[in-house]
Amino acid sequence: MKDVAIAEHLASLGLEAEAGAVARSLIEAVGLTRAGKQRIAISKLRDIESLVSDRFVRVCHRPTCRNAGVRIERAEGRMRVDVASRHCDTCSGSDNRSAVEHMAVAMRRAGKRNLLVVGGTPNTREDLKALLPADCAARFVPDERHTAKEAEANIRWADIVVTWASTQISHKVTNHYRRLSSTTSPPGLMSNRRGVAALAHEVTRHLRGR
Repeated sequence: MKDVAIAEHLASLGLEAEAGAVARSLIEAVGLTRAGKQRIAISKLRDIESLVSDRFVRVCHRPTCRNAGVRIERAEGRMRVDVASRHCDTCSGSDNRSAVEHMAVAMRRAGKRNLLVVGGTPNTREDLKALLPADCAARFVPDERHTAKEAEANIRWADIVVTWASTQISHKVTNHYRRLSSTTSPPGLMSNRRGVAALAHEVTRHLRGR
């Protein structure tokens, strides 16, 4: 293969949606590609990566990372862009990785495999999915139309049900799971803080009986 999709390569650097559009405009402005072109030569990928490093500071949702991004932006003039934790220039998702590893160990010891997550943002869901080992499975319920019948099927599949309460998720959706989890196994857990690490810590505490 001599070329790759530009959007895919930008996504591999954490630059998607609005951040991806800004990066695309930048690589056009410096002459690495032109408007309307969808693919780029592999020989130019390193130039794109250097440009991203020079012009952007990528930050995740964690307050410490966002504060660091503000300082870098002010000191160096690089543009702050929101990315998933694994692409964060400050933490690289290290806290998330450690927390998920501990959760996976606790799940194995408890004989649990299937984790059902209600809520979360696209980025946090992708972060969690990317960090889970192959012997743990996750299913996600986003904030969209969701029936009681679908909720029942998800509950039957799950070994652990956890709601990301601090994220945008409708009460109609969460009520399905609260009602079902109160009368069936497994019991429903609640993570009241944002972020993959917070959710993983909550699951680990529950499984260890803390």
